[in-house]
Amino acid sequence: AKGAWRGENRVFRSGSVVPTTAVQSHTHRHLACLHASAKMPFTPESQKKFKAIVMPGDEHLSAEAACDAFMKAFITSFGSRVKEIYELLDKFNDLVKPGFVELEVNESLMLLERLGRTIDKPSFTKKLKADIDIDGTGKMSFIEFLLYYYEQDVVAFVKGYEEPRGTPEYLAALKAFNEVAARKKVIHDKMAKLEEDSKAGGVKGNRAKAELEQMKATPDDELKQLEIRAGVALKKAEKNNVDPVEEEKKKEAAAKAAEQEAADKKRAEARASMKARQAAMGLK
Repeated sequence: AKGAWRGENRVFRSGSVVPTTAVQSHTHRHLACLHASAKMPFTPESQKKFKAIVMPGDEHLSAEAACDAFMKAFITSFGSRVKEIYELLDKFNDLVKPGFVELEVNESLMLLERLGRTIDKPSFTKKLKADIDIDGTGKMSFIEFLLYYYEQDVVAFVKGYEEPRGTPEYLAALKAFNEVAARKKVIHDKMAKLEEDSKAGGVKGNRAKAELEQMKATPDDELKQLEIRAGVALKKAEKNNVDPVEEEKKKEAAAKAAEQEAADKKRAEARASMKARQAAMGLK
């Protein structure tokens, strides 16, 4: 993909440079799902939402952005596997042609082979059409690969992606705010119905008009106060909210930086030890 991260190091959005290790050791336990042929269930509505997420403006997200979308949808289940997922991203990007974000059939076969699972072309073509190619392009995007690889369906992806993420305090404040908003909507809808019924005239119309006037004359002050308090609490929670996806990525970057620091220290100590031995032997 254009602008893809390649080579031995990965640069996270925070600017941290993280060496990428081999993915092979992390993938063997998941290869069975690549061999399986269970069709991922999705409804027309979930497929439409999926395409809106991964193909905004009819153009595919970059593989990196698709990776973030996957983590956003499945942060609860896959938050501890950021390293593994980004290693898969490297493998995927190694095979994507410049300027593209999807793999052709032959490239997809090479990816599976590199992951230790060789599959013949006719079998894979069948799997691609039945299980993998959700957006109907005839190719495999990184998000489609991840969904198939980890046996996650489109309905679960869309649901997870649309759910709010954050601290318990933020989620609680958001829930309270939404509950107040729901109560306001019930009142609004009822008043709109009464407004419509009042136009009918007669006994029913007059009754609706009288009830509507009564509701306008006695506003729900308690609800108004609840709305104010919920809004203030939500703004405060939003200011202190933390995106769990970004947090997991920061943890992974920090862990990699610590590993690199330890490795550098070990090499420095080894060089110092060698110099000390050489000095003791009278060597330069």
